[in-house]
Amino acid sequence: MPIIRKGNKRKRHKGSITICSSDLPEIKNWQVGEEYELIVKVKQTALREVDKWEMEEYNDPAGSIKGEFEIQKVMVSGEKVKKGAYVTKDEN
Repeated sequence: MPIIRKGNKRKRHKGSITICSSDLPEIKNWQVGEEYELIVKVKQTALREVDKWEMEEYNDPAGSIKGEFEIQKVMVSGEKVKKGAYVTKDEN
């Protein structure tokens, strides 16, 4: 997991995903740099305690647990509106 360094502080990167427009056609109309809210259905495939290296390298607290997940489905949770707020889509 990459580290983002800001001054002397270390900030953990929460991860990233790549989504194909065949799975989520809405991305064709989205803009790079904007923020969008998604619902991601995942299946957990592993669970483990962080090791010493991760505690030192990523600043993970001792005793932290990490899970690994396989993405099952990606859906749009809301649509971005002008002022940065989200309007939840009605599923009816």
